[in-house]
Amino acid sequence: MARKLRLHLAAAVLGAALAVLAAVPAHAHDQLVSSSPADGAAVPAPRRIELAFDDVVLDRYDQLVVTGPDGRRYDRGEPRVVDNTIAVDVAPLPVTGGYVAAFRIVSADGHPVTGQIRFTVTAVTPGATPGPVDTGASPAAAPDPGPSSALPLLAAGVGAVVVLAVGTEAVRRRRSRGAPAAGDEHP
Repeated sequence: MARKLRLHLAAAVLGAALAVLAAVPAHAHDQLVSSSPADGAAVPAPRRIELAFDDVVLDRYDQLVVTGPDGRRYDRGEPRVVDNTIAVDVAPLPVTGGYVAAFRIVSADGHPVTGQIRFTVTAVTPGATPGPVDTGASPAAAPDPGPSSALPLLAAGVGAVVVLAVGTEAVRRRRSRGAPAAGDEHP
């Protein structure tokens, strides 16, 4: 009897461990680790914004929008993703003051990550004049990449079921042979 209890307990512990290990990567979203210009920096007008993350950025549904103190967008062209960075060119900046670079990326685990950096422009781009610039959807309005992958949780569930099934089958076979398990007592 003690052996069966140990077998079931071991199967349950193993199944729980598999579930925890399989679920951990699903919560490890990419984190912003640096930017150029740096968050909170006061800089002359940059020509490009670049953000670096702690893991690979998937090249899907990415957005990097630069908004000036005048409410206009200054990002130019599509953002480019290379490994763990996303970058976008910046139109000539005609206004000093606070700018926001808002981003939306898809992290290596398939989950969307949004955020922003703020910087202050202390000197405008020479010859830049206020005027219309490219506009488009903000990062919050980017297409949803769809539901996150449930594969790790599914694998954990299947693993737990397999472990329990193997343990139960081992006990059933031992009983059907009529051989007492080591440690089992007879009255």
